[in-house]
Amino acid sequence: ARLFDDAKHFVDMPMRHDPEKILRAFDALAPEARADPAQLRAFLAEHFDEPGAELEPHVPAGCPEEPPFVTKGCVSDPALKEFAIAL
Repeated sequence: ARLFDDAKHFVDMPMRHDPEKILRAFDALAPEARADPAQLRAFLAEHFDEPGAELEPHVPAGCPEEPPFVTKGCVSDPALKEFAIAL
C-alpha cells in the first residue's frame, strides 16, 4: 500500500515504543488490516511519530547570529543572504 507521497517518509518516522513491542503489535494485526491503508495509517499513528519529531533545536555556543561570510559582503543577493542567516 502506498501510504505516503514520499517513499522515504516512513523510514524517517521515529518509533514511540520498543521495536519488539511494535513488531508484536504488527504481527497481531489481521491480514485484512495489513491490507487496509486506513488501518495501517492508524497503526502507524499509534506507534510512530511524524518525521523530525525527535529533533530538538540547537544553536552551538559561540555561533554568531550572522556568519562573517554573510556580513562581510560575500553574499549580495538578499534572498540568499536571508537563507544563509536562517541556516
